Amino acid sequence: ILYVNGEQDQLFYPLSPEIAKESRAIPTYFYYTWQSPEGTAFDHHFYFDTEELTAAFKKLHQIEPATAHLPVRLTVKLIEHEKGRMVEVLLQHQDESIMLSKTSMKQYRSTKRQENKDTFYQD
Repeated sequence: ILYVNGEQDQLFYPLSPEIAKESRAIPTYFYYTWQSPEGTAFDHHFYFDTEELTAAFKKLHQIEPATAHLPVRLTVKLIEHEKGRMVEVLLQHQDESIMLSKTSMKQYRSTKRQENKDTFYQD
């Protein structure tokens, strides 16, 4: 993961509760490797629009300032359909969510092999 402030991070799932609770900067890029039910591994690279993401964080915290200390979740949904794979990226806080429509994704077949289908990697 690359962050707006220049920090980098590497996470492996499933996250421990301690790591999941850690505060992090706003990301600009991340990728993860995912294995399809058929066993094919794919690398998904996500590039965030920094202005859109920063504005979404600000908007979510303005909705309910009293809950600003609670975690904000970045959710990526890969949706399979007859024309291929579609992606939705959402920033969620409490019951509110904002679609990050300017986020772009590139997908490649991965050279990584996964032993456990329930685990994926994120750098």
